[in-house]
Amino acid sequence: MMRSIATKLWLAFVLFAVGVLAVLGAFISQIFDQFYLNQQAQHLINKGQIVADILVSEGAEDKALLYARVMSLDAPTTIAITDNLGRVIGCSGMMHMPQGTKLTKPDVADINQGKIVVRKGRTPFSDQDSISVVIPVIKPGINPEGKQRVDKAVLLYAPLAPITDTAREIKMLILTASLAVVGVATLLALLASRTISRPLLQINQAATRMIHGDFSTKVDITSGDEVGRLGRTLNILSTELQDSLDALSREKDQLGNIIFSMSEGVVSFDLEGIIIQSNTPARELLKVQGQEIAGKSIGQCCLFPEIKELFRRVLEEKQKVREEVILPERTLAVSMAPLRDSLQEMTGVVMVVRDISKERRLETMRRDFVANVSHELRTPLTLIQGYAEALGEGLATGEEARQEMVGIIRDETNRLQRLVNDLLDLAKMQSGNLQLTTGPVNIPVLLKRAIHPFKPLARERNVELKLQAGSGLPSIVGDEDRLAQVLINLLDNAMRYTPEGGSIELGAASKDQGVEIRVRDSGSGIPPEEMPYIFERFFKVDKSRRRGTAGTGLGLAIAKSIIQAHGGTIRAESEPGKGTVFLILLPGN
Repeated sequence: MMRSIATKLWLAFVLFAVGVLAVLGAFISQIFDQFYLNQQAQHLINKGQIVADILVSEGAEDKALLYARVMSLDAPTTIAITDNLGRVIGCSGMMHMPQGTKLTKPDVADINQGKIVVRKGRTPFSDQDSISVVIPVIKPGINPEGKQRVDKAVLLYAPLAPITDTAREIKMLILTASLAVVGVATLLALLASRTISRPLLQINQAATRMIHGDFSTKVDITSGDEVGRLGRTLNILSTELQDSLDALSREKDQLGNIIFSMSEGVVSFDLEGIIIQSNTPARELLKVQGQEIAGKSIGQCCLFPEIKELFRRVLEEKQKVREEVILPERTLAVSMAPLRDSLQEMTGVVMVVRDISKERRLETMRRDFVANVSHELRTPLTLIQGYAEALGEGLATGEEARQEMVGIIRDETNRLQRLVNDLLDLAKMQSGNLQLTTGPVNIPVLLKRAIHPFKPLARERNVELKLQAGSGLPSIVGDEDRLAQVLINLLDNAMRYTPEGGSIELGAASKDQGVEIRVRDSGSGIPPEEMPYIFERFFKVDKSRRRGTAGTGLGLAIAKSIIQAHGGTIRAESEPGKGTVFLILLPGN
């Protein structure tokens, strides 16, 4: 199977040259053979005519034969004289014919009609190819039938071997010329193929590299023919393809970066439910983190049944669907939409999944906050209204009873004031309008100020209060009242959840060129699942509304905002059944 251009060009040149030479050789050989035969026939006719003229003029056969013998000496020719019946009378020359030998009937008939007969091929008188000429000898006068009188005939034979040899030499010359032409054609084919195939090989190599993604190779062709134009076009094509691929790669990388930097999980499927691409948040939300899920089906990745049902709905309805998947530990918002091509044909499905557990928890916390605030407001207002009405109607039976009612009204009023102050503080913090009155803060004095109000309650509930403030604590700059509010809030929470006989510790120590303040209790502790939310607004670990045991869920949120306003941090460590410790780190002066 011929694949090389050089081979094809060589074969084309050779076939063309050989074909032309073969046709030309055959034509020339045929013309030469015919020309030589005609010349030889005419030569024989001229000789025969001389003999015939002698026979007509003198009528002497011996003299004619003698003259014929003389003419036969310059060429291998046989000359014979026949009668009008075609029988040989006499012969001279290299091929002797005995007397009485007869010509063929057709030749005899042509002779008697006065025609000159020319034959080529083997004859009854010779076993080799020859040319024969029979010339009628016509005497003057007319025979009784009104025709010319043919008395005798002169027969001349000459072998064709000289003609054959000459033709063979001509054919050898043509063959030699053909071989020379084949050599020249081969040389021309090599030169032509070198001129044409070299740039084509460069183009092929460049195209092969382009197939494998290498568009840097350029074709170095300077000719102005079609191959040169093809090379320049290929160079332009490689540049355009490289630019297009670079643009597509940048767009792909940009899209990939966008997808992988999203906080929402993104997963794309084909129509068979095979995962094409996913980002890290998606794998984390679907609980397949650390696994390579590309190329796997929904079933293989153990996705939630609700997600499989959403995928089925998108395939059936061919439109966007949304649903919330409620799990024991969290809530996921799942949105699926069909992927379409330029012809609006559906080619796949894209899913966006988002963890809305925090939003749902905040909504629950806000609802609980409204219920708690309503309860906290309604209870003291009801008590204040009831005891005020009792006092106004004179239901108090004595001074002691009246003072007790007044004391209850005062306590409930203070409780309402604290609740309103917390709400106002929270509103200021949310709007960024919290004003701090800063100045030097003495940490031991701050700790004593915070713990002093709880000593009577601690003695009453048999709770041990410990104060540990080491010496050499660095001074800090801050709002002492606000910091005291934070510590009082933390001690109040500790007192609420520490059982009788427990202990509460308030201490401080130097750390990281600042001060670390700790509030530790031996209470019931905080469940691990509640720990991430204890500093959220409106969050309460104790969901009950028992009066005096739980606040409104604002204290820790306010405390965190105050500490952050001082440039510090607050965190909690807890173990259920073993108590909780709050750690506050404030920067030094």
